[in-house]
Amino acid sequence: MKPIKRLLALIALAGAGVGCATTVNSETLEVPVKKTSVTLRAPFSYVGQYGGSCKPRIEYSLASGEYVAERQDADGIFYLGPANGVTSKLLSVSCNGGNMGRGLQMNGGIYVPNNPAQDAKGYFYEPSNALYDVFLTGVTSPPRAGLIIDTIIEANHGKIQFLPLQPSDGTLRGSVIFSVDAN
Repeated sequence: MKPIKRLLALIALAGAGVGCATTVNSETLEVPVKKTSVTLRAPFSYVGQYGGSCKPRIEYSLASGEYVAERQDADGIFYLGPANGVTSKLLSVSCNGGNMGRGLQMNGGIYVPNNPAQDAKGYFYEPSNALYDVFLTGVTSPPRAGLIIDTIIEANHGKIQFLPLQPSDGTLRGSVIFSVDAN
């Protein structure tokens, strides 16, 4: 991909994927009083299809294992999963038939709303190199992309973001097993 097309694709995806995303500063959330956890017996994966000129298809996955309550808000609990247990993998992209990235391994977990009618959601902590690793081939220590994109990345670094394009059909909530520690 030519450098100018690569930069334009990055700008478009940054605006769609990050600029409109809801972020949560975990430091403003309460620490749960009870020690609770959920277990994901098998990895949970889904594929998100983006629009735009490149139409990337990305597979998002949550690792199997124990997810321990780390934070809560008025509407639910954030359960932190295994280290680097949230992954993204670029499956395909239509820009010049090329592959634009390698994907990410990130820390994150499962948010379970108090309302049982609402589905659980996967979340992750935004790494500083997220857009570069997902959308640019082999770039892990990127050159500066410009003030706007660098500011977007820095503003979200370390904050909780919900995985994009998640199914809301109850499959994630139905995949978790709830347990409570008596302590």
